[in-house]
Amino acid sequence: MNTIFLIVQREYWTRVRKKSFVVMTLLGPLLVSIFYAFLIWVSMAEETPTYRVLVLDETPDGMAAELSTKAGPDIVFESGLPGNLSAFTDVLYQREEVDAVLVFPLRAFENPSSIYLGYKTPPSLESRSGISAAVEQVLEKRKLAFYDIPQSTFDEIRKRIDMPIRKLKESGSLQSDDSLLRTALGLGSGFLIYMFIFLYGVMVMRGVLEEKTNRIVEIIISSVKPFQLMMGKILGIALVGLTQFVIWALLSGIAMAIVGGIMAPDALEQARQGSLQTQAEVGGINTGEVLGMIAGINWFVILGSFVFFFLGGYLLYSSLLAAIGAAVDAETDTQQFMLPVSLPLAFSLVISMNIIKNPDGPWATFFSIFPLTSPIVMMSRIAFNPPAWQVALSMGLLVLTFVLSTWMAGRIYRTGILMYGKKASYRELMKWLFYKGNA
Repeated sequence: MNTIFLIVQREYWTRVRKKSFVVMTLLGPLLVSIFYAFLIWVSMAEETPTYRVLVLDETPDGMAAELSTKAGPDIVFESGLPGNLSAFTDVLYQREEVDAVLVFPLRAFENPSSIYLGYKTPPSLESRSGISAAVEQVLEKRKLAFYDIPQSTFDEIRKRIDMPIRKLKESGSLQSDDSLLRTALGLGSGFLIYMFIFLYGVMVMRGVLEEKTNRIVEIIISSVKPFQLMMGKILGIALVGLTQFVIWALLSGIAMAIVGGIMAPDALEQARQGSLQTQAEVGGINTGEVLGMIAGINWFVILGSFVFFFLGGYLLYSSLLAAIGAAVDAETDTQQFMLPVSLPLAFSLVISMNIIKNPDGPWATFFSIFPLTSPIVMMSRIAFNPPAWQVALSMGLLVLTFVLSTWMAGRIYRTGILMYGKKASYRELMKWLFYKGNA
């Protein structure tokens, strides 16, 4: 154990003292703050262009004339001189400022689906929605007049209800709906685990491969056992990853707060005031409810589960990647072995994105227990409070699978680390796995 600790210490201090580690640790939050500043600048500087629409009205009573009163700030309807579609098309392509032609055919009232937009410049999603809403309002007004229905009666009939959604606790009290917050928390945690497992697991593989190709490992193996060297390298790089993650989180939060305060204090205040006004109008969630949601989440369970599944997933996959690094002589040779290892990680990320539909469904339950996918999938489910026995089973299987994979990786590592000039294959790895000899 003392030998493994010395290797862990060596791996940790060797890597955190590198200029590349210091640069990337400082550059990461800097890039995050630059990206955040860019988003603020774009949102403040970019103006939505006006979308100009030429209206061809073939209806006998000129129902499209009312569109002029329905235009939004970014959409302008312009009535053209009487003519056919060919004449309007000529005007469309002769005038650069006109973007599209909105056609109301002769029987538009009887057949609203015959109304269409022919564009020269594709409309944005916002423009599409605005034009459709304006046409619907014109048709709606005409239908009400045709059936002699007062506007006030119609507004009362179709009055929208913003139904509050609350969680009913066993005690009978109501709690704010925090499902969206839990979804974001679960998916974010799962993605972080995926990113760090892959990032630092590959670092383990490259470190093993570098020592093997430089023949440094021949000297190291004379003093320590191959299994001790492998475990020391895995644990040391895990500490490097945790150190970098903590520094990134702290510096990124500070940098984003500074950038937001410098670049857009007025915009942030306007957004806050607008949010409060919207809440007052529709009876939405207020700041107290948001704080209640945050307080209602069991952060001890979330953070504890994150640390466990991050370490468990990292130890599982990094042991396999260390075995791959020991089995080959060049990084290009690792590709044939990387697919079986990386595929479960990518698959678990896809499964996690579908958990929002049914977090307690059979597929979500199975892949949150299956050891190769559980670090990411169970972390995505943990915010939805899955049954305790499922969490315990997932953790237990992950530990057992890690022990098994470490044993298998150690068997391959002890033989492959000193093997040079021979192309490894799956058949060869099986021989190394069951080779009997002292590690």
